[in-house]
Amino acid sequence: LEEDARELGRVKVWALSAGAWLQFWLRNFANARCNVQELALDLEAHNFRSFQGFVCLMQLSTREKDFIIDTIALRDSIGKALGAVFADSSCLKILHGGDSDVRWLQRDFGIYLVNIFDTGIETCSCLYLFS
Repeated sequence: LEEDARELGRVKVWALSAGAWLQFWLRNFANARCNVQELALDLEAHNFRSFQGFVCLMQLSTREKDFIIDTIALRDSIGKALGAVFADSSCLKILHGGDSDVRWLQRDFGIYLVNIFDTGIETCSCLYLFS
C-alpha cells in the first residue's frame, strides 16, 4: 500500500479502488477486532431532490491514520467491511452531533454502533452543569 501513496504537502494520500480499499480495511481492522481503542467517525449525506437521502462520504480516523471514504462507490462493501468493527464494544466510536449519523449508518448500510461517545451531547451537558 505504501507504494500507492502520493505526497500532498506533508500528508500521504492514498487513492484506492473499491476492491483495494475493502481488502486493505479487512486486513488491517476488521480481522483484528478493530485493533484500535478509539475510532472517530463523521458522515456527510446528500438529500437534495431526494426523499430519503443517502450517505455519500465517510470520514474515519484512528490515532495514526485518517480515511476519507467514497460511500457511493463502495456502497455494497461498507456494511461487510465496517459492521463488525462498529459493533465491537472494545473500540470507542467518537462522533460529534452523531444522531443523524447513527440513523444513516443503520438505514444505508445495516451498521449498528456499540460504545459511542458523542462530543456534541457531552459539550451541551458540561455547559449546562457550569451555567
